[in-house]
Amino acid sequence: MLYPIIITDSRIQRDDFLLYLEVNGVETRLFFPLLSQPIYRKLFGNIEAQYPVAQKLVKRGFIIGSHPYISREDIDYLHKLIEKYLQKKGLRK
Repeated sequence: MLYPIIITDSRIQRDDFLLYLEVNGVETRLFFPLLSQPIYRKLFGNIEAQYPVAQKLVKRGFIIGSHPYISREDIDYLHKLIEKYLQKKGLRK
């Protein structure tokens, strides 16, 4: 139902990349910031700083949709979009 992606290259700004995908017809969603939810803060206090990996996932991760009927053309389109973005940013030849 969803495909998580983590941007590990610091030269890529997640929000810029997401805007690019959205403008080109690819829906995205941010990761849910679980540790900063009110119930967690109430039960455990402000524990987010104790979990740097969770912080990184929230800051650098996102989700694109997936389903059993996705076509090869859809996958190719997404691949080409990503390649085009990386070329535009000078990260691919």
